[in-house]
Amino acid sequence: MYADEAPLFQAGAKELLGGTSNAVSALSQDPLTGRLAVGTGDGVSIFQGLRRVSYLDEVALAATTSDTVRSVALRGGVLAIGTAAEVGVVLDAIGGKEAIAVGGPRPVGGGFVARGVTTDATPLDLAPRVPVGERETVLVEARIVGRVVGAADTERLGYVRKATVYRDAGGNVTIQGSVQTIGTDTEATSTADATLQIDTTAQTVAARVTGVAGKRIAWTAAITITLMSEENAYAA
Repeated sequence: MYADEAPLFQAGAKELLGGTSNAVSALSQDPLTGRLAVGTGDGVSIFQGLRRVSYLDEVALAATTSDTVRSVALRGGVLAIGTAAEVGVVLDAIGGKEAIAVGGPRPVGGGFVARGVTTDATPLDLAPRVPVGERETVLVEARIVGRVVGAADTERLGYVRKATVYRDAGGNVTIQGSVQTIGTDTEATSTADATLQIDTTAQTVAARVTGVAGKRIAWTAAITITLMSEENAYAA
């Protein structure tokens, strides 16, 4: 009982349904995290145990115009909401992050690897990218290495970049300030480069590299993210 109630004693903790309605119209529990989505006549409240961790209404969900919830479904980072007027979907930024975030924040782990090949000086976004969901703030760190394909590496490229990005409800992914350079870049040709680039169409962040004309360079970026949203906080 103590473990269940302890989160309610934290500053700013919420335990009641959000909005002005207490008439529950729909329920759905995520089997991965145990979180419970509760639909009412005035939006959706999401609970982790006894604590309400999020509240969504038509203001937060730009895709909906009604607060009257008829159905909800919550699983694996996807929340589907059926209202009296339409259906809205809330997607977490990284697929599967609900499984990572079970039990709260995790220490920074191995992250993931993005790769690509350049044959000239045209910038290239390595894949995969980092999607950024609405109402999320993400610290992205990338360690980027490029090597000329063949017996001799004549470039020996190495970069470390860091940026904080965010996306408001109904808005585009945005960089807070600018991309930071960590340490000293390693490169034989000064026109080669690497950075973190946002895409406001796909709502993603990518490791963008610039190669050298006439050289085939294979690139690898080890990317880690630390994310904070109104529902989750985790690192991977």
